[in-house]
Amino acid sequence: MLSFCRWLEQTSVGAGVRESLWLFPAIETLHLLGMAALVGTTVVFDLRLLGWMLRRERVSELAERLLPWSWRDCGAGGHGSTAVYVGSG
Repeated sequence: MLSFCRWLEQTSVGAGVRESLWLFPAIETLHLLGMAALVGTTVVFDLRLLGWMLRRERVSELAERLLPWSWRDCGAGGHGSTAVYVGSG
């Protein structure tokens, strides 16, 4: 596993993240925004399940609307964290 991590660090993506002044902060910003949005969609859904908001909206309809956003947010956070990991050396 350590050899894979070392190889990953030496790829062009890893070198680009390490050597760029703006790429690491941009990726980290994308990562944090994705995670914050994921938490936001989860909180909205949980509050609906508790009956504290959006009481007139059916749970299934809300889930149908929020699930695509949750997957996008999870993807943004995951890609951001992978790029940051590859670039940190």
